[in-house]
Amino acid sequence: MLNLFSPSLDLLAKVMDLRSLEHDLIAANIANADTPGYKARHIDFKKTLEQVTGNSLPLERTNPRHFPIGSQQEILPIVRVTRDPAMGLDGNNVQLDKEMSDLAINQLLYNTYAQILARRLGWLKDAIEGVK
Repeated sequence: MLNLFSPSLDLLAKVMDLRSLEHDLIAANIANADTPGYKARHIDFKKTLEQVTGNSLPLERTNPRHFPIGSQQEILPIVRVTRDPAMGLDGNNVQLDKEMSDLAINQLLYNTYAQILARRLGWLKDAIEGVK
């Protein structure tokens, strides 16, 4: 529904969903810090967003019976396993200090996107209500 007003709003909401999933992955990494053989996982944001905003030519909907295109495309996260040479003797490569840092950065980015989305929706509300 958001893309009726602006495709960027829909994309922003999807990026927030990805950040939420990244939070879950980081939390799982932290929870498994002592699990033998566990490998840390993270979303590859660059490759994931290239699915939607890559170097492909823009598509145009030339007939109303055509399927919707553009920002309505589902973003499927690309999850990568960390290939860190600093692996413990038990085969676990989770580094708690790095994961905690990643968690804080991810939370800041999520909050930033949430503020941008709220501001953009506020502009739409003001436009609908007519700011005085």
